[in-house]
Amino acid sequence: MTSVNIQESQTLLSRYVKRVIAGETIIPCDRNRPIAENRPIVESSSTFPSEALQRQVRISEDVDDPLPEFEREFYSGERG
Repeated sequence: MTSVNIQESQTLLSRYVKRVIAGETIIPCDRNRPIAENRPIVESSSTFPSEALQRQVRISEDVDDPLPEFEREFYSGERG
């Protein structure tokens, strides 16, 4: 993470943009006070939130089957 004052960042903008593209975070400062954070946008090609999470989620084969207690209550009118 690199901090730069606004004057310097205006003068060397293209240099800092290249560093952000390369993965670095740049913090512009106004009189040495941080005012923002410039970092690369991480885009995912996956439609699932996280491929690591996708490997952790297991969906049971009977996920769509009704629960036995639901069937009993629904068809018989009993309440459990």
